[in-house]
Formats: sequence, structure tokens, C-alpha cells
Amino acid sequence: MKKIILACIGILLFTSLACGQSLLDNADYRKAKELQRLAEQAMAEGDYDQAYAYSEEAKEYIAKAEEVAVRRWLQYRAYNWNRQAGDRLAYVKAIGGDVTYADAYNQAAERFERAQQAFEAENYEQSITYAKEVMALLEDVRAAPK
Repeated sequence: MKKIILACIGILLFTSLACGQSLLDNADYRKAKELQRLAEQAMAEGDYDQAYAYSEEAKEYIAKAEEVAVRRWLQYRAYNWNRQAGDRLAYVKAIGGDVTYADAYNQAAERFERAQQAFEAENYEQSITYAKEVMALLEDVRAAPK
């Protein structure tokens, strides 16, 4: 029983380190840390059943905190991909690529609109996919030599 509880506490410690600093402002993470502290205290007092109960509850809070961290990371990635796609679209328009490469530009503009809509709907993975499509469609567009 003692080994199981120690393993649970070890998993919690590893998970908390793996999630990084973005969890520090997360209420679920703070609750998990408090439960982890209580589990360690119960363990030191010899109350192994209570220690196990605290560590099990802490695992649930860690899982919720990780979900929030992953969501934030995806939001950050989607924001950056959308920014790059928007910049590329603006550049192509500025060099006249919306006329010279009208088909590619129009497809890219439509994908960019979808990327923005997906981002607003918090569908970050789909938003990233559309933004990458914008970049791929406009990859070969260059300014005409002067």
C-alpha cells in the first residue's frame, strides 16, 4: 500500500513539473498541490488510506489543469499561425499578388477567413490547419522583379 501511495505522489510530482509554469496560475493546479501536500502529511502520520484518497483526488485536479494548459498552448499556436497567415496575405496583396495570382490569393483568403472563424469558435487545431493552408497556397508568390 505504501508503494502505491508513493507512486501516486511521484506521478503527481512528475506531472506537475512536466506541465510547466503555465499551470501556476491555474486554480485546479493549486488545489492539486494542496491535496498533494495533505497526502504527504497523511503519509507521514501513517494514515495511508487518507493519503491514498488525497492523492487520487489530486490526480483528478492535475488532469483538469493539464487540459487547461494544453488548451492555452493550442490557442497560442493558433494565434501565431493566424498572425503569420494574415501577414502573408497582406504582403501578397501589397505586391499585387491578389491580381497576378488571383486563384491562389482567393483560395488563401477563403482559408484565412475559415481560420479566423475556427479560432473564434475555439477550435484551435482546425484554425492552425487552415492557417497552414494559407501559407502553403501563397508559398511561391513573389514580388515581380523591377
